[in-house]
Amino acid sequence: RLKDLWAHSTSVAAISALLAKRYTKISPDEAMLAGLLHDIGELPVLKYVEKYPGLANDAEWLLKVRVGVVPIIGRAILVSWNFPKEIVNAIAKPADIAQNSGPIELVDIVVVADLHSMIGSGISGYQRPLHDFPVIQKFGLEPKQSIKMLKEAREDIHLIQFALSS
Repeated sequence: RLKDLWAHSTSVAAISALLAKRYTKISPDEAMLAGLLHDIGELPVLKYVEKYPGLANDAEWLLKVRVGVVPIIGRAILVSWNFPKEIVNAIAKPADIAQNSGPIELVDIVVVADLHSMIGSGISGYQRPLHDFPVIQKFGLEPKQSIKMLKEAREDIHLIQFALSS
């Protein structure tokens, strides 16, 4: 599970950097860091689940924890480490998925990167089409554009993942 979390986090980090570079004036490095840390609250949960293996196989419980608790734990970790407010706020994704107005913010980048990283994964909650998520409208991305962008950026994503995994 830890390897899967790392692979997912590096994917979100790479896509976040790409989105920041292509669609905003937000620093791609800052977006990459926010993407990398977006699920940091999952680390203590994984440690907890080691003690209670039955929970590790309870998909419903894991989904509830992932949506409701992981962002809270993650925010607490980043606050205790004195991370900038923008990065701390960027991991508050559940409340921000529905936002489609205003300028693109760091949290929007991380949410959109997370959604893109889940394309085709079959993970519950991400089986909806991308255009069903209002935050996608801020980027002006149609589903075909999203897929094209990811295909064009595949090499950059792999390079960033390789650099972060070394």
